[in-house]
Amino acid sequence: MKNDNLNVILTDLAEHAKPAAQIDLWPTLKENLTMSDGQPNKGKPIMNPKPVLSRAALAALALILVFAILLASPQGQAFAQELLKYFTTTSQKWLPAWPMPAPVPTYALEVEAVPQPSSLDMPDCGPVISPISSTFLCQLNDAQSKLGFIIKSFPAEYVDATFHVMEIDLENKAIRLSFLGEDASYSIAQGLGDFPVEPMGYAVHQDAIQLTQVGEYPAEYAAGSFVFSEDMSMTWDPTAPHYQVRWKEAGYWYSVGMSLHGLSPQSIGLTPAGVKEKMILIAENLVTLVQGPNQLTAGSQPSIKDRAGFNVKEPGLLPKNFHQVPDGSWSLLIPNKVDMMYEYTENGKAVGSLQFSQIPLPANEETLRWEFSQFYHGDPGETDFIVDEEVQINGRVGHYLVPAGEFSPYALYWQDDEREYILICFWSLEFGGRLSKEDLIVIAENLR
Repeated sequence: MKNDNLNVILTDLAEHAKPAAQIDLWPTLKENLTMSDGQPNKGKPIMNPKPVLSRAALAALALILVFAILLASPQGQAFAQELLKYFTTTSQKWLPAWPMPAPVPTYALEVEAVPQPSSLDMPDCGPVISPISSTFLCQLNDAQSKLGFIIKSFPAEYVDATFHVMEIDLENKAIRLSFLGEDASYSIAQGLGDFPVEPMGYAVHQDAIQLTQVGEYPAEYAAGSFVFSEDMSMTWDPTAPHYQVRWKEAGYWYSVGMSLHGLSPQSIGLTPAGVKEKMILIAENLVTLVQGPNQLTAGSQPSIKDRAGFNVKEPGLLPKNFHQVPDGSWSLLIPNKVDMMYEYTENGKAVGSLQFSQIPLPANEETLRWEFSQFYHGDPGETDFIVDEEVQINGRVGHYLVPAGEFSPYALYWQDDEREYILICFWSLEFGGRLSKEDLIVIAENLR
């Protein structure tokens, strides 16, 4: 307990100190500093405890003063930083483009169509939990059962947003929840044990880290992010409107993030310091299911299927080894678009996926086809494909589409009387199996 209080005091002092700097002599000095574990001496009884307690208090005070002086220096800031290390950091402000994996020869998969369980009738939560047909509360309750711990989420009082996607990592006992608001997107990740090491593109520049507090817990705050350049390299931008706060609590780690939609803090009435205060306020007021649906952001939100505003269809047949996963894709312009994602696994590893999207027929037809061309065509504004083949889907004309990009996904596009659809096929370059045009047509002809 004494050490915990001391850490809080030291962290508070460090938060107001100067930025960290590298000092060669500091590691040696740090190794020679020790703190009492607070255990009583064994052996000869203490005849007069008051002087001993006074000396202990003086020693603790002296130690605090020593650390206060040290932490007010660049060396001390460096030591305080080592106490946490909640972010994956880098000293580089420029990162090269990620290497492209070498493609392997491709071949047609031997496909066995497998009927999919129905998720149309689910009173309350029901036996089948679906990213499309289940409410946020049902998905959250299911995730808690799978992970074995209480999941914290955003408070409705401070975050007004719609639930977007839930990603569960059962192997590492972790989960990430994403929400979309009018001015910002929000995310909260949490898990058991230590923070995971992240790829460099998701790292934070070491100079961006600020020590702070979330309640009684030492925490780290960072503003900015790495952004892509035209050559796909990445450069650290301290003004990028991406903000994170991280801390540990009772054996679990937590990371709360907020990204403004291309805006500056001033555009939503906040200063940079105000953003930090808002992030900490949110972090200190996270809520759980047991506190009631009204306390949670999106606690009363219906399922995607129920709020779509039209009759959503799902694949009735899928190739073997495909299973539905949460979809985190982003639409260019379509607010009532419904996406479903299905992953293909080989030896337990996801190596491909199918994204099935649909919207009611718009005034300007072929919206999903246009969006696909914008995302995956080599030249912005171009809508032509190197393959645009007419096919028959339940007696209607559809199009098999292959963009010009060398490693782009391919797709099947079609319409019925009420809506338009697109089925996009993605594959890892390191895995050679592919679904054929005919396989995609079988899926398209068996919607329900």
